[in-house]
Amino acid sequence: MGFDKKTNILRYSDFYSNRLNKFKNLRKEKYDKLVLGIYDLNYLKWSILFIYLLYYLNVRKTYIIDTKGRVEKITLFFLIKSTFLTSCSLIFQLFYLLKLPFIVLRYYSVEPPFFEKKVLLKNLNVAYLRTNDTYNLKSGGSLGHTLGVINGFSKTVKSVHFFGIDSLSGIKNDVSKTIITQNKFFNYVNISNRFITSNLFVKKIKKFFLLKKYDVIYQRLSRDDISGAILSKIFKIPLVIEYNSSMTWEVTNSSFIIEKFLLKITVFLEKFTLNQATSIIAVSKVLKEELNMRGYKKNVYVVTNGVDPELFTQSNFLKINKKFEKKTKVVCFSGTFGFWHGINIMEDAIHILNKEKVNCEFLLIGDGLYRKDIEASLKKYTNITFTGSVNFKKIASYLSKADIFLSPHNLNKDKSFIGSPTKLFEYMSLGKIIIGSDLDQISSILYPSLKFKNKEDFNDTIDLNDQLVGILTSPGDAQLLAMSIKYAIQNYNKLQFMGQNAQTKIHDKYTWDIKVNEILKTVFQGNEK
Repeated sequence: MGFDKKTNILRYSDFYSNRLNKFKNLRKEKYDKLVLGIYDLNYLKWSILFIYLLYYLNVRKTYIIDTKGRVEKITLFFLIKSTFLTSCSLIFQLFYLLKLPFIVLRYYSVEPPFFEKKVLLKNLNVAYLRTNDTYNLKSGGSLGHTLGVINGFSKTVKSVHFFGIDSLSGIKNDVSKTIITQNKFFNYVNISNRFITSNLFVKKIKKFFLLKKYDVIYQRLSRDDISGAILSKIFKIPLVIEYNSSMTWEVTNSSFIIEKFLLKITVFLEKFTLNQATSIIAVSKVLKEELNMRGYKKNVYVVTNGVDPELFTQSNFLKINKKFEKKTKVVCFSGTFGFWHGINIMEDAIHILNKEKVNCEFLLIGDGLYRKDIEASLKKYTNITFTGSVNFKKIASYLSKADIFLSPHNLNKDKSFIGSPTKLFEYMSLGKIIIGSDLDQISSILYPSLKFKNKEDFNDTIDLNDQLVGILTSPGDAQLLAMSIKYAIQNYNKLQFMGQNAQTKIHDKYTWDIKVNEILKTVFQGNEK
């Protein structure tokens, strides 16, 4: 079913991002039809609230459309059915929430086990847990990180067993996989489905732990998930937590009132898991410092992200969009279209460059909360291509078309920056010019770099020493970003050595094989760098 341009589309993100002004005007306006955009028709979550709201606003011809293009008209029968399922799901999840204190209290006093000193890595049996509530994951930095660590383990240890809610295409064949499926019914209301998944995890994989002795549980920290901690306590197996970001920080800084209501539960569960961890692997120095401030000072190690250079070899590049075969320089951003990713800064920089008629093409890869807004803002320009989300297996082919890469990350609204961009390592692996924000997690990787802190820096004599690996600008400054892109285009030939230096640095320090070896030797043999 198609919708014409006059159809008003009210997206789920409008509610989630606190942009409620749209609702205030709906009663004053007349619509022939209104479309509610959600992620998946199978997971209504809070969408039922929208449906009631639309009825209240006297919008009768209302449809739901999801990201897969599936459309369903809101009828009275649909409303009754959804209300019933939502109510049942809510009761069911509240029951599980009431069980939570008893589950935690049962294992709370169990002390975390310790590693035997100088363990032989070739004899290790590793259980890898990934319980993020993200289904059908095909792209993104978290997927690349997961594949890098798992496949890196498989080359070094005796065996790796992956436990997850998604099969994650890209895991090597010699890695055992167990996929835990969740009842879709849980997702009608998104209150405690993460904890339910966690509980389901424990129940379904206990039998594997009874049949085989695992020497360590390695878990990527997931919000409201305590499966790794519980399994560690039951079987007295050391737990290693991979700390990519603070779930507590994410919820604290959420604008969604329900998320704030559940903050105390999230904080408690995160502490429960971290307290059980024998070791914690932080992917940046900033994250380690944040953990130290929260009282976690022992056995917290920094191992940065990495990349698999084999994925970025010429032989793996597919033939894509002939548009980028032009002589025009291609400026590329890859990643999530979110605030801290600096997408708004990049948007303003593109406006500036197009007003100045700088000759270049923009390749914008990825998806996220603000993608549609950015597309609408830049739709008048013909030199911009939005690809949407790209499968991880194909991302290298798209990136290979670029000449200049952007990592314009911004400080969060609370002036923090806790991320560690995996895109940075993918950029470096391709040996092209990189322009990033001068933030610790970026500047420490792109070191040494040419820094532009203000406009006057472009007027001075620029010293291009032969060790530079990139260009850094002050975060949040669109004008500086635009000027840096323009400078890179105009001086492209003499700046290519930066990309070559970055590529060399990847092979010397940041392959996943190197990073996994750091994890293993640090955690199991006490050899921290």
